[in-house]
Amino acid sequence: LNEASNHWKHFAQYFAVLFDFANMGELERKFLLNNRNLVHRLVDFYLGGEETTPRTSSRQRKRIKMGDKFASPDVRSMVALISLLMRSCVSRQQLLAGAERDKEDETENENVQEKEKEKE
Repeated sequence: LNEASNHWKHFAQYFAVLFDFANMGELERKFLLNNRNLVHRLVDFYLGGEETTPRTSSRQRKRIKMGDKFASPDVRSMVALISLLMRSCVSRQQLLAGAERDKEDETENENVQEKEKEKE
């Protein structure tokens, strides 16, 4: 990502490769989310001149202006990648709630099956 802004005309291909990697499976998405902190870095990159978090050092990183007066960077594949990664994030609470709902559904299905057997 550090050098990507120099090659803004090829964003579609660059981020399509990352999207395809993330789309391969859950382990790949977890790698990008946990080890690479990719969502934060992509949002920071997307914002361009504004950083999402303050830097601890006094030295600011120089941002390269992307685009020109005839064309702007194609960020659709980057936005699709951010969307895919964010949709794959699930909190522990959501997992527990989902498991609880699954148990309730199983119990309800068993009750319905028992009632059907009694009717026969």
